[in-house]
Amino acid sequence: SERISETTNSQTPVRTRDLHASDRVQKMIEEQFKAIGYYYERKKNQHEHMPKSVRLDNELLGQICLAFYLNMPSEAKNQKAIVFSDKYEDIFDEAGINAKKMLTPYHVFLPIEAMKKEIQRKKRKRVIVNEKDAFISRATFHILNSVKLISEKEYFDLEKQADIDKAINKAILYISEVVESESKKRGELYT
Repeated sequence: SERISETTNSQTPVRTRDLHASDRVQKMIEEQFKAIGYYYERKKNQHEHMPKSVRLDNELLGQICLAFYLNMPSEAKNQKAIVFSDKYEDIFDEAGINAKKMLTPYHVFLPIEAMKKEIQRKKRKRVIVNEKDAFISRATFHILNSVKLISEKEYFDLEKQADIDKAINKAILYISEVVESESKKRGELYT
């Protein structure tokens, strides 16, 4: 049925995400998440009747894994289509991926995403946000990747919220130093 929908549906384009929704690895991950109280969405809004707090979008989790495990934060941010194309086999390798492995970087990502949303909320309300802080809203996947690198170097346990918070703060500090340095070098050309 997947091949038929892929080749015969010429009126409505089928996204590569949808083509992978029935893959064995996607079903396996869904079952693992279900066993621990989460609803893994192999298709967009598959579990829309469930609270958002327990719904996990496989595309976002793929982006998170791309940034965290494959050290590709720029691609995770700017080329999310590769999650279900070029990098699909690397991200969703059945021998190496499981719900627990996906949940670790997801729990790191949540507070970073909350910071991003707060900055965006301030900007919408026309509250002045210093560029020193504003980069957070554009660098969530880079911060996530930096947290991983910092935690490996400094032995933070990313299963503990206190260690996650310490690693996030260090990542933001280090990246803000780079942002400040680059903005001084480039002046008006800095973005």
